[in-house]
Amino acid sequence: MQPLFIFISYSRQDEAIANELARLLERGGHDPFIDRELLPGQHWKDILQAEIDRCDAFVYMLSPSSLNSEWCQWEYNEAVRQKKPIFPIKVEEYSSFPENLKSIGDIQMLDMTKGITSESAVALMGGFFHVRATPQKESLAIGKNDDPLPGLEVHYDDTSRTEPLTRLPLPLENPLPKSVTATIRIVQSPTVATAEYKIYSTTYKIGRSSQGHLQITEKRISKHHAMLYWSNGRFRLTDYSKNGTWLNGEQLTSNQSYLLAPDFNHRIDLAQNYTVLNFRYTVGDMRKQIPFRPLR
Repeated sequence: MQPLFIFISYSRQDEAIANELARLLERGGHDPFIDRELLPGQHWKDILQAEIDRCDAFVYMLSPSSLNSEWCQWEYNEAVRQKKPIFPIKVEEYSSFPENLKSIGDIQMLDMTKGITSESAVALMGGFFHVRATPQKESLAIGKNDDPLPGLEVHYDDTSRTEPLTRLPLPLENPLPKSVTATIRIVQSPTVATAEYKIYSTTYKIGRSSQGHLQITEKRISKHHAMLYWSNGRFRLTDYSKNGTWLNGEQLTSNQSYLLAPDFNHRIDLAQNYTVLNFRYTVGDMRKQIPFRPLR
């Protein structure tokens, strides 16, 4: 079964089981998208629409709160409009569907009101087996900047113009699939020694901030300078800095995502040759992985 990018629509009241489902999908070799809390100033509708547009399958977690949620209703109807494969999952009993969701009653749904069992997990994975993955565009070294990072927007302080005020409601940080091996190496830096690090999570933040994964304490490096993140079976790189990020000799457009090809040594220049990193990752054959173990 080929890995799929799966959009999960859920209510905040069902966040615990939504996170549990996302972990299950990752263990099955898939790439789930599950958003975090919406913050003021975020263009969330555009972001969610882009994620629905590129998803291979749409999961709607049904409960009284999600059925009455304006956001969930909009997400479902957008998935219907785009003719996405839809997988309704009942996580709590409800009495009826709202008028604009009545079409969901015609779709075979999966009952998880008693939690995620081995039987329901196998049934869900079996349904995904018949879904075809959407082809992804990529080039040898750098991809088109048409894949926005969920939930991140950069603003500059008009008074000082020295540091971008980056808002970071990032995608959930999860372990990388077992088939993925990724490393980042510090090649050149005025203050940091040469070193190589393995990457284990789906997000990898680079900058001066002590909250990041790779901290580089140099004045020309922004607190949240750039980020690598794993989505839909590939790594991507996004720049959020004032002094810029270059990928394989090409300057990145700020706050736009670039697709990185696997099995390639990507040169990442922070602040134009001030600090130079080397990033490489390899994706193994998903079919050779040990089958996932359903939650019991």
